[in-house]
Amino acid sequence: MSGNKIKIGSITDEEIKSLSDERITDFFYSCISGDDVTADAVLLLGGSVDVMPYRAEAAAKPYLEGRAKFIVASGAPLREFRGEKMSEARVLKKCLEERGVKSEDIVLEERALTTIENLLFGAAEIGRRLGDLTDYSVIIATSAFHVKRALCLAKTYLPAFAKFYGAASKGSFELASTWQSDERTRAWMIGEIKLMREFVNKRQFPDMEI
Repeated sequence: MSGNKIKIGSITDEEIKSLSDERITDFFYSCISGDDVTADAVLLLGGSVDVMPYRAEAAAKPYLEGRAKFIVASGAPLREFRGEKMSEARVLKKCLEERGVKSEDIVLEERALTTIENLLFGAAEIGRRLGDLTDYSVIIATSAFHVKRALCLAKTYLPAFAKFYGAASKGSFELASTWQSDERTRAWMIGEIKLMREFVNKRQFPDMEI
């Protein structure tokens, strides 16, 4: 594919298949800015059992470095984790505690079934914890391929006065320098581009170029 940018809202499946690794990398990783910022809280998004420990690592890092005061672990779906069934939020809580996060600094949000609900319900918990401040900042911690969509949705659905940064998990299968050799991660990224096309066409966030 040539170097001309393509709008996500009109990109075809064939054009998605022909995207270069360099273009995909730039699209997904250029928005990740939460690795060194200080914020009021971290919003940790649930997911499948195989990615949640990595996402928890990304959320624990700013907390342990003193760059965030507490973490909201969000996710309602039940998952099988180490022989027990529990919500994604509780899986994340276990992973966070294993990484040194204090239990009292973890807020459980167990209603969210989608990314939009993660953001809406998670932001409500953050507001309650902070005393409904009218100016706060949040690091959204999730998988590298998921950060872009989460930030776009945050800008659409959450208050304009809040600042949001993306922090990506760093499993060996999803680093900017290594994802190209992992077919599962490639499939996730292709799926994300198609999902974002759908969201743009439903006007859930503005169109963008890739």
